[in-house]
Amino acid sequence: MDNPPSTPSSGAIGPSQSIQSHSSESSQVKEPLKGKLDRHEVTALDGNKVEKKLADSPKESRKAKAWKGFKDFVSIKSSPPRYTYNANVQVGGQNFRVYTNSPNLNVWTNNPNTVVSSNTPHTHVQHFHAQPFQGNPFQMQVPGLGVLQLQQPLVFPQTPFSFPPVYQHPPAPPQPAKPVFTHIYQDEAVCKKIDQSRVTDRFHMSNDQVGQLESLSKREADRSERFPNTLDSAVAKRKSFDYKRLNEIVKEHQGKLSEKLPTEDAAIKEQGKKMIDSLEEGMKRIDTIFKTGVHYFPEEEVEMLKDMRQQLNNERSLVLQVLRQDGASAAGKKLDWKAATEFKRLGYDLTHDVTRHLSEYQGKEAKSEEALGSGKAHTVTKLSFEEDGETVEKVFKSEDAVDTSHFKEHTNKDKYLDTQRPRFAARNLASQSLQDALGLKLLPKTELTVHNGKVGLLMDVAKGKQPYTAKEGIAKDIPFDPKENPKVAAEIAKNLNSAEWLDCFCGQQDRNTGNYLIDPESGQVTLVDNDHSFYPGQSSIDSSEVRAGASGWLSPWPGPPTLIDREVLNKLNATTVDDISARLTGLLEPEEIRATLSRLEELKEHAEVLEEQGLVVDNWETWQSKTQPPLSAIDYIRRHGSQSAYLNAIPALRTTESAPQQSSGKPQPRTPSSL
Repeated sequence: MDNPPSTPSSGAIGPSQSIQSHSSESSQVKEPLKGKLDRHEVTALDGNKVEKKLADSPKESRKAKAWKGFKDFVSIKSSPPRYTYNANVQVGGQNFRVYTNSPNLNVWTNNPNTVVSSNTPHTHVQHFHAQPFQGNPFQMQVPGLGVLQLQQPLVFPQTPFSFPPVYQHPPAPPQPAKPVFTHIYQDEAVCKKIDQSRVTDRFHMSNDQVGQLESLSKREADRSERFPNTLDSAVAKRKSFDYKRLNEIVKEHQGKLSEKLPTEDAAIKEQGKKMIDSLEEGMKRIDTIFKTGVHYFPEEEVEMLKDMRQQLNNERSLVLQVLRQDGASAAGKKLDWKAATEFKRLGYDLTHDVTRHLSEYQGKEAKSEEALGSGKAHTVTKLSFEEDGETVEKVFKSEDAVDTSHFKEHTNKDKYLDTQRPRFAARNLASQSLQDALGLKLLPKTELTVHNGKVGLLMDVAKGKQPYTAKEGIAKDIPFDPKENPKVAAEIAKNLNSAEWLDCFCGQQDRNTGNYLIDPESGQVTLVDNDHSFYPGQSSIDSSEVRAGASGWLSPWPGPPTLIDREVLNKLNATTVDDISARLTGLLEPEEIRATLSRLEELKEHAEVLEEQGLVVDNWETWQSKTQPPLSAIDYIRRHGSQSAYLNAIPALRTTESAPQQSSGKPQPRTPSSL
């Protein structure tokens, strides 16, 4: 193609009429347009130079001069630039000439029959469907300037533009419309995020706060009547209505929380959705206040509304987790909605593996309660129930949503339990389950219950005394010495040895002298406070993840026991991986179960070595070792047991002959030859 004829200096294509003249031949121009030749060359649209000089005209009016100047401006241009590339675009029965110095030519058109011929190295024709303008007609996006605000709206033609398609930029591809959900339970993506999230704050709208909403509503109603037909009256009337409705929503929700869970999952979902609808109404009402009228509320009321909005949002998340829980009907008629949401707040699933541990006293009102004290992490309360004319005493220990103990500071943090979801009650129940597997009776009967809206453990009252306290020293009336009471002393040694095997099995990390009791009359040992067990990183029986404590207590970890009771050995050998996994599923996380199975294998290996060395005890009162001289079970533990063995860990009973503290590494069986 040839170089273009004279063109407007701004580009290759002008208005539609000029375009037609460009596409026609030069012979079609009847007369070359003429103009002044003052110090510059003039070229007509056909490319021929104008030779004739215009004669000076007589004086003309100002209007005539202006008109003539305008005609000269539109008809006389300076020499056009030279273009390297050109193209011919045939579309809709018209030919359009395009001139450019760019080797890349992109032609956008909504006509599928467009034909483009060009000498550019790279020519692309792309088609699009014309879309009506959907933006703000009072705004215009200008590159480099951003969005400009216009005084008059932009008017866009409804028909395709008349100028060449090369100037039409492709519209943005149509985006699929985002679904609009009325309620949160309709948005599956958000529901999945809430299922995996934790809500640790309890719904704490007290009766006093509910009464405050009612008082505020009455106050604003009185104010609206005091100044009728004024702006203040309208504002007060609206505030009164909002407070009244929020008060009704909170009371309605408190009433629904006391209803029992249905026995069918579908009914649970239906009830839960209605509760969410009510909670969302309250949230939207508060949001409207914040968006439109927050300046009408004093600061203390704004803070109250913010707290209330957060509580409603937390409750919505917990109710949603309950209604989306598969198998939540297992708790039907056992728990009300308040207890069910409390289980979720603590990180528990409402499955049969959990709800089967609910106590028969669940839902019964205690006749009396008495605070027994508190440990480093939890408080305990003694509850009294009336049953068949008799008083039954139980101990209640509430569960915490997060771990607030000091143990993480003394433990390898990568192997510690999940501080945001500790589930201490489940760890106690898992310890009880492994106790049953070994045929022991060292833990008090432990169940789940809800007391005063709190989920926790309900346990039998343990009998006995702490064997040693820093203040009082060793308990004087506990017969540790076999010379004083050989039968009870042997029973104490047997139970403490069995406790070592159970704690190694459970990965117990907090068995100090304050966490077990000894009955002076029977020698029965009761293990209490089994919260810190089943750490996911505690996979070995030879070392503890918790460093040794202070005040005379060497370590909370016994290490591989020195002796084993015959009955414990038989039960240990009878346990299987499938049995233990089934007992712990639903109570512990998979990695915690795997660590437990690893400890089980080490315990079996250690027990096998002890059996080969003749260190299995059939009768703890009469048993004698094969060493020279022969030793009783108690003397053997004191001489050959580690310093952290439970019998040796009591400061007043330690001997200098005790084996040193166990070091980390592969468990080495304690035999006379190795000692």
